[in-house]
Amino acid sequence: MIKGGGAALAGAAGATAVGKALSGDRAASEPLPLAETGRIILVPRTAEDAYAYWEVPESAKETLRHQGGEKLALRLYDVTGGVDLARQAAHNVQQYSVDELDQDRHLPISVSDRDYVAELGYIAEGDRWLTLARSKPVRVPAQFKSANG
Repeated sequence: MIKGGGAALAGAAGATAVGKALSGDRAASEPLPLAETGRIILVPRTAEDAYAYWEVPESAKETLRHQGGEKLALRLYDVTGGVDLARQAAHNVQQYSVDELDQDRHLPISVSDRDYVAELGYIAEGDRWLTLARSKPVRVPAQFKSANG
């Protein structure tokens, strides 16, 4: 579970869902320069599924492990309405454990027609969050059009 000042709820498929509560643990994270962290891409697949993939240098992971990073995780933030994660808490957060060797993951989307951001990082002592990479916001539409029209 993530602590952040709000109620933590068990999420689907090994995820942890947290309401409007994560602005406090984000302040503890000092992000690395983008060139050192790599990148993460979030792609909507259907109204209920998105796909995240990332490329992160081992040196960036090692740097954050030396800063106390203990457990690698992937977070999916609902940023609908232009939420700026540097200054505001997301509407909802889902967290998924990932293995150090993982480079991608399918993510269930519980509410479509919303904007989402994926973020890869480490959980450190005291539930501090150390960011490795953050995607650009993407819209998960309510319905996808078929290839035939």
